[in-house]
Order: sequence, then structure tokens, then C-alpha cells
Amino acid sequence: MAYREELLEVYLKLANKKQLECSYLKKLGIDDFSLKQLYYLNFISESKSATTSTLAKELELSKPTVTEMIKRFEKLDCVYKESCNKDRRVQYIRLTEKGKYIVNIEKIKSQTFISYVVDNLESEDIVTLLSILKKLV
Repeated sequence: MAYREELLEVYLKLANKKQLECSYLKKLGIDDFSLKQLYYLNFISESKSATTSTLAKELELSKPTVTEMIKRFEKLDCVYKESCNKDRRVQYIRLTEKGKYIVNIEKIKSQTFISYVVDNLESEDIVTLLSILKKLV
């Protein structure tokens, strides 16, 4: 039981360090983004030809689920649809400037956290942490 309390305390301290970074997302009115949603935006960002069908296939989701996700992202002004020049029935999912900004913030947050870990732990501790984290994924 003591481990649970200590883990919670450490987790809360780490989460507190992230609050400042989250304020950027709050300013955009999207502080309630889930990790999955951020993953989806990042996936769209890296895809050259994301469509509802390709996203469903690659993310292993149903087309209706992806359609709802895209609608939500459109309402938040994170993505837009662009018709294919060759086949007007095909619509590519593209990030808006706001969507690109969100993806960029998330990359910066990840890099900041990694720098924090590397700067505050000894090499042996980093190896141990990596070993433990790899067991969790």
C-alpha cells in the first residue's frame, strides 16, 4: 500500500510540472484533449493522404468512429477536408494551422519531459527507468 501512495505522490508532482505546458492548450479552448486524440492528430499530420478510410484502417477503428472523430476535430478547427483533384469523391483530411500548432506543442512537451528526465537522473537510473517502462508497454 505504501508504494501506491508514494507512486501517486510522485505522479502528482510530475503532473504538476506539466500544468504550465497545458496552459497553451487551454488558451485554444482544447484542454480536454485525450492522448488518443492527440495521437490521431499526430497521425494525420504525418500522413500525406489521410482519408476516413485510410485512418480507419491504420488506426484500427471503424469508419463511423473516425467520421465522428473528424467531425469533432472540424468543430474545434483542427482539421478540414480537401477534395482530391483526380477523384472528387475522395476527401483528404488535413490539419489547420491550429491543428499543426497542437501537434507541435505536444512534440515540445514530450521533448521537454525527456530533457527533464535526462537532466535529473543518472545514466544507471535512466536505464532502469527505461527497463521498467518497457515492461508497461
